[in-house]
Amino acid sequence: MKINNERLPPGKAVQHTRQDLAEEIDVAKYDVVVVGAGNAAFCAAQAAAEKGAKVLMVERAPKELMGGNSRFTAGAFRCVYDGVDDLKAIMPDLTKDEIDRSDFGTYTQDQFYDDMFRVTQYRTDGELCDRLVGRSRDAMRWLHGKGMKFDPIWGRQAYLIDGKFKFWGGLTVESKGGGPGLIEQHLKLADKNGIVDDDHLRPVNGHWSPRPDHHSGASRAPSR
Repeated sequence: MKINNERLPPGKAVQHTRQDLAEEIDVAKYDVVVVGAGNAAFCAAQAAAEKGAKVLMVERAPKELMGGNSRFTAGAFRCVYDGVDDLKAIMPDLTKDEIDRSDFGTYTQDQFYDDMFRVTQYRTDGELCDRLVGRSRDAMRWLHGKGMKFDPIWGRQAYLIDGKFKFWGGLTVESKGGGPGLIEQHLKLADKNGIVDDDHLRPVNGHWSPRPDHHSGASRAPSR
């Protein structure tokens, strides 16, 4: 789908895109339409499909470039953890030697709130901030439960001090493979969990759309 929105009045570009999408794909047969294919989009699609919804994902970028900002974040996740046990819950492959040679510290809810207040100059939305901070640990465990793999950020967030890696800044966890790895993992997990199956996708007027005989819970339809 190629649309030139440069000369359209404000608001008309989005309306035109929706009309064009509706004409090319029967969106009415889906319970949820997720626009984009970054980390948040894949999480939303997984969560919706988990509840039994039939989900369509629409992405403008080609497969090798999809992911939006998530592709460029180096795969880092900021989340609450009170010690090594919380980290092992999402990184069970951590060895005793790696743990003994590391000072992961903690990143408490209070520290997370302090960082949010500092970065936003106390302009963060209170309700959304509570959700972000209070549910961050559970969200990471949910992702791990879906199959997402994580590593400590040894190379960027730790200094070797007196023979021990000391982590700093509260940013301790990243997805395997960084940003590109995050999106690749999401694609594989979506396939594994029945949300995306490239064997049952075909291009339709610039989109990737499910074949008529595809009946899985959700499908990804990136546009070119």
